[in-house]
Amino acid sequence: MVVSMRTRRKGFVGLFLTVVAAVSISSLFLSSQASAYPTAKQNYLISKNNVEKQNTNKLFEQGLALESAGEYKKAEAIWRQILQVEPKNSEAYLNLGNNLYHQRKIDQAIAAYRKTIEINPNYADAYSNIGMMLGIQGKLDDAVVHFKKAIKIDPNHRLANTGISIALRLQNKLDEAVVAYGKAIELDPENTTLYLDLGDILGRQNKLDEALTAYSKATEINPGSSQAYVGVGNILTQQRKWEEAQTAYNKAIEIDPKNAYAWSSLSHGLRLNNNQQSAVSAARQAIKLNSKLTTAYNALGAALGSQNQFDEAIFAYRQALELDPNNSDIRTNLAEAYYYQNKFDEAFSTVQDSIKQDGSAFSYALLGNILQKQNKLDEAIEAYCQALNLPNELITTRPGETDWVLTYSHAMAHNGLGLVLKQQGKLEAAIKEFELAISVDSDFMTAKENLKQAQQRVKL
Repeated sequence: MVVSMRTRRKGFVGLFLTVVAAVSISSLFLSSQASAYPTAKQNYLISKNNVEKQNTNKLFEQGLALESAGEYKKAEAIWRQILQVEPKNSEAYLNLGNNLYHQRKIDQAIAAYRKTIEINPNYADAYSNIGMMLGIQGKLDDAVVHFKKAIKIDPNHRLANTGISIALRLQNKLDEAVVAYGKAIELDPENTTLYLDLGDILGRQNKLDEALTAYSKATEINPGSSQAYVGVGNILTQQRKWEEAQTAYNKAIEIDPKNAYAWSSLSHGLRLNNNQQSAVSAARQAIKLNSKLTTAYNALGAALGSQNQFDEAIFAYRQALELDPNNSDIRTNLAEAYYYQNKFDEAFSTVQDSIKQDGSAFSYALLGNILQKQNKLDEAIEAYCQALNLPNELITTRPGETDWVLTYSHAMAHNGLGLVLKQQGKLEAAIKEFELAISVDSDFMTAKENLKQAQQRVKL
């Protein structure tokens, strides 16, 4: 099954509300307002008589005070009042857009920001805020365009650099996202959440040492971040440093005993360290704390599956998919549970659905195993080859009748390919595949045994 211990972030709203610059979007907007307000006053000193200047400045002060107090309807009236007198006031339009965002009037906020740009085409804040709104609407390509425009005007625009990082991450443009996060961190080096995101991306790229460095930096900046210690534990688990990983998970839970994700991750770590019953208990604790946490049900399914309790595992995976129907990792795990019950038709259709959603190396390797069991050897070879063309993943599998092992999807694919070639009588080619499996994972004992058997047959 897939060793997936990362949080799947579903929406731009949640990302920006919890991630950007380690503060809320509202406080970021307020910082933009604060910078705009003095500029507005300076303009009035030049262009207006003293009475008009004082009146407008007073309205700005009232509007900002109402924003700070959460009195958004009243603040909106203030910005519109200013614009009736000064329809070319770009700062008032920017603040109106911020206000409309707070009221979740996203389309109207975008319109206000566009008016800002009409008045002042070089207003980086307005482009960045449009990017933010488009991101909230899921229009990631357009969001990136606007973040880039803001950055072109102001290369050190903090919110734009953070925004483009998140957008690229959501687009799975991981290499570009790493570069973007590097710039965002340069601009905001004490932002714990930027390091958490960077650690997640690097982990997905199997750059485990770099990911561990990012998560560890997050713990240095904020020793009270439970999620940072979860990230450290997840990477250490993938590095098979079990004791260190458990220490990190326990620290995360000590900081926040109600962190359901920490319990869920601990469950995965315990399972991979062959502590299956404790893994089940940790997953159930995660579900108790958060009955809507998809990863907790996935962890429970994995722990139960590792004890060969496949009916119970299937039930847990189905619960997870009810919460997150588009989670291809969980769907692949469900297919694997069917596979080990010898329900190959159910396994085949389920893994095909997973591949349609988001084909991974493990899903194609599992498909190869299923096709091999169905004696569709050429199709199995094609599936294994497809697996080897996709990024490698840490997985658990049960190549024998009872024992589960921790290995990699590419090792599984090479081993499966070797078995098919051996079945076809192509022993030399099979030997090469078993050797490749061992080169991927030198601890993969099943591939070593298969290699030994194939070599013995060649000698006969």
